[in-house]
Amino acid sequence: VLAEDAIKAAIEDYRSKKSKA
Repeated sequence: VLAEDAIKAAIEDYRSKKSKA
């Protein structure tokens, strides 16, 4: 569960940064 949560957070952060750029 923790792993999935961490991955989800990482994906959201990646998309957020990509969207800003």
